[in-house]
Amino acid sequence: PPIAGPSGTSLGRWRVYQVADSDLVVALDREPVVAAVRGGTTSECFGTDPPASGPEPELHAWECAVAPWWTDRELIDTPFVQSGPEGWQRVDIDNLRSVVPRRVTPVEVSDIRRSVDEISFRVSAPGTPVLIRESYYPNWEVEGARGPYRIAPNLMVVVPTDREVRLTYGLTTADWAG
Repeated sequence: PPIAGPSGTSLGRWRVYQVADSDLVVALDREPVVAAVRGGTTSECFGTDPPASGPEPELHAWECAVAPWWTDRELIDTPFVQSGPEGWQRVDIDNLRSVVPRRVTPVEVSDIRRSVDEISFRVSAPGTPVLIRESYYPNWEVEGARGPYRIAPNLMVVVPTDREVRLTYGLTTADWAG
């Protein structure tokens, strides 16, 4: 049977799952790699033959980089970001397979709190990247850390500069106009 969505709307054939015991904020044990990405057609991005007829969809740079990453088990453990601090390794997305992410000592994350437009947490020490399992969107702003940086597939990573980190979701003029 269809799953009921918000306000009783049907989600059709979609299946929605909740991952039990999945933390919202986790320390990373590898430093993300900053990948230079570019867009292209679906066949260019997936390395497949173009369709025999009809137009072929174009993917934006991030979509083109992330879509094939999902299907390549050798790459799934290589965290890559759209941008990041100067000290992080840089690589062209086509060479992601050849890079070895630097190991870092994970920090302890505690006091994770979440509301509709805010995520806050504490770390045992600043300086080590922390993954936030919330969809990246440019409206997220952070206090007590650098970032947020968009990490594959479409989550966020921050580098704490303080033991207390707070992300808030801000509204832009376009949001208010909408």
